[in-house]
Amino acid sequence: MKKHWSCNWISIILLPVVLLTLLAISCAPKSEMTGKISIVVTILPQVEFVQNVGGEKVDAIVMVPPGQDPHTYAPTPSQLAAVKQAKMYAMMGSGVEFELAHMDRIEAANKHMLLIDCSKGIDLI
Repeated sequence: MKKHWSCNWISIILLPVVLLTLLAISCAPKSEMTGKISIVVTILPQVEFVQNVGGEKVDAIVMVPPGQDPHTYAPTPSQLAAVKQAKMYAMMGSGVEFELAHMDRIEAANKHMLLIDCSKGIDLI
């Protein structure tokens, strides 16, 4: 009988530890699990640029998903959580409404993130 109780107590203690460990692993940012550097971009076409420069060492996160309007889209809580883990944000920088409206929130989510203005040094037509 005593052995039966000790097995139950071990199960009661071990089960939450295992579940919490699995939960922590599943919630870890993808870039931490893969060892890649997270770089946030505003729109999908920037992903190709980031991947051409960084290759397999980067993981690009798109803020305005395909099919959404950059003039009206707002970042989701999960996107802001991903921004917290990013090392860099490659901004369009050419007056895109999304950046004008939400860059303060994005910067506040990760004050250590490097901000790059992709339009700097380019004459806009």
